[in-house]
Amino acid sequence: MDWSPAPTLWLLLTAGGALLLGLGLAWAVIATRRWGRSRLTQLTTEAATRRVYREEEAQRRREEHETVSAPPAPGSADGDGGWRG
Repeated sequence: MDWSPAPTLWLLLTAGGALLLGLGLAWAVIATRRWGRSRLTQLTTEAATRRVYREEEAQRRREEHETVSAPPAPGSADGDGGWRG
């Protein structure tokens, strides 16, 4: 019976992948905790979030205003459906 290195290679690849995943998760947890302690980072994030919310609210208001106040275009599906007669 011949010996094959395949099972050993699979074990090494699996262990290496698990090690990389663990290191990545540990780095993410540490970086997130460090981010939570930084007052400047929190203020910057909050300001950006408020700006995005204001922009989205302004866009929503514009869209609502356009749909409510704009008359139907001639020949559109509203009204006569484009038929003249």
